[in-house]
Amino acid sequence: MLQRNMVPELMDDAALDPRAHARALAGLRRLNRASRAPEIIIAPILAFARRHERTHLTLLDVACGGGDVPLAITDIAARHGIRLDLTLCDTSGTALAQAKKNAAAEDIPIATFTGRAPDHLPDGPFDIVTNSLFLHHLNHDTATATLAAMSARAAHLLVISDLVRSTLGLFIAWSASRLLSRSPIVHFDAPASVRAAWTLSELNAMAQSAGLQNASITPCWPWRILLVQEKSPAPVLAEAPS
Repeated sequence: MLQRNMVPELMDDAALDPRAHARALAGLRRLNRASRAPEIIIAPILAFARRHERTHLTLLDVACGGGDVPLAITDIAARHGIRLDLTLCDTSGTALAQAKKNAAAEDIPIATFTGRAPDHLPDGPFDIVTNSLFLHHLNHDTATATLAAMSARAAHLLVISDLVRSTLGLFIAWSASRLLSRSPIVHFDAPASVRAAWTLSELNAMAQSAGLQNASITPCWPWRILLVQEKSPAPVLAEAPS
């Protein structure tokens, strides 16, 4: 696990059968719940909202998949008195259709955007930009450009969660994918994702290359990396004396 090993993941195949894709997204949803994916991302959002006394924020989620993580984040935020207006972005029409279905079932209004990072994302800006389990799908240069593109669209807060490359994480991904899903796509993609994941030092170097100022990168349970960039508000200029 010292060397990153990136292979094409089955769920990234544009020709993937929509029914198999939907089953894989359902399995991924269970894995996200078990691994606390929404709780990891919502923590810095709640802290930001409390610190700045914000109760209404716009949020762009990049590479949303079936939308389960941003929808769960929105539900948790609502329980804390914070309204999130969601824009969900993905390159897959199947994923966005599933996200719309899940949002309708939970009575959460969303906007959707078909686009690919880093060059075809919604213009923004958005108060918050989030991203979960996506950077490991990209090569070094594309991941760096994607970090810069997401940061450019975040007016206040960028929150990214991804896997960390480790032997133990690989074992957990292999085991959990078979325990929580019957999808052969999930069985292949979950351990492949860990093999392709970044280390903390690698992500830190990419963040610096992308120009992300004041970004914190920390490990979090279970075997995840959390990147948070909070941007200082623009200074209020005093009016010139008349």
